[in-house]
Amino acid sequence: MIHEASPEAVFYVAVGATYLRKSGRDFTGWEDIGGEYGTDVALLQDGTSLVVYPLLNDPSERLFLLTNPEGWFLRYQGVLLTLQKRWSGRWQALWSYSLSEAEGLQASSGGGPGAAQNSGGGLFFKPLWPRSQ
Repeated sequence: MIHEASPEAVFYVAVGATYLRKSGRDFTGWEDIGGEYGTDVALLQDGTSLVVYPLLNDPSERLFLLTNPEGWFLRYQGVLLTLQKRWSGRWQALWSYSLSEAEGLQASSGGGPGAAQNSGGGLFFKPLWPRSQ
């Protein structure tokens, strides 16, 4: 099947492509240097086993150090493709497709790049552990 496009159709359509690459390393983050952790396997209700790291010593012995933890990095790359038909003939359209890949740890949370966002508010305004008076 052959499709022909009239010269004026070119003025009604816009095509776009955007590529983004971001990489970072040497992020600062909290590291627990006082807590001692073991390794255990927990069995979930659906039968899946999950490796957990229980705290072995008293929680009051935990000491958090703000440092550059080894292995904290972030690499992201993404592509955004767009096709837009401007308003003509009483209709318009915008189509977009994004493809992205992220790898590493987020410095703000210690979680992976696919981890859920913090639903309790910003980390800067919420204490990470209770403070004694």
